[in-house]
Amino acid sequence: GVVPVSGAKNAALKLLAAATLTGERCRFTNVPEIADVAVLCEVLGDLGIVVDHPAPNTYEVAAGDVDWLFVPLEAAAKMRASFILLGPLLARFGRVIISNPGGDRIGRRPVNLHVDAMRAMGAEIEYRNGYYFARSPGRLRGAQVTFPTVSVMGTENALLAATLADGHTIIRPAAQEPEVDDLIAFLQAMGAQVERTSPDVIEIEGRRRLRGAEHRVMPDRIE
Repeated sequence: GVVPVSGAKNAALKLLAAATLTGERCRFTNVPEIADVAVLCEVLGDLGIVVDHPAPNTYEVAAGDVDWLFVPLEAAAKMRASFILLGPLLARFGRVIISNPGGDRIGRRPVNLHVDAMRAMGAEIEYRNGYYFARSPGRLRGAQVTFPTVSVMGTENALLAATLADGHTIIRPAAQEPEVDDLIAFLQAMGAQVERTSPDVIEIEGRRRLRGAEHRVMPDRIE
């Protein structure tokens, strides 16, 4: 017989975030119909990004303009992965205010690795009252991003930001999960120059702009 396997949650959320790197329409198929996807789409809609859901498991994102570069506490409280919007929004629009996941609480699963990666690329980030206020005086700059420990979402946030940065970025140690490679495949379809040059190294040559693309989300490994 045939068993349909849902798309991977940890790939789908990062792919939807990656769609904000371009003003052109991006189309995703095999997207799992789960609460986290609905929450992220709601957050994107609140930012002024157009998210269409033309068919089951199919989503289209068009981030031509963003009205409100603010990701509130409510979004972060529902879903920690909303912090993945830091890299792409900062790289494309030069500023973003984003809540610390879970509110003004430091400790378990901190996001300081993500913040340090953005700072390495030239971003100015302040933390006040549970929010990160991030801005980039110009384009982000390519940099050596070295993590003290492997971080999957930290790798992905740095990767997304680096695609529009000015110059060459090297991320190490980069996460080796197949969901990261699924994200890389989509970014390459958008015109990004991204390559995994060794198992734990990802190199990116920044582009000024990326184009829209279509992508089928990889199947969920756990399912």
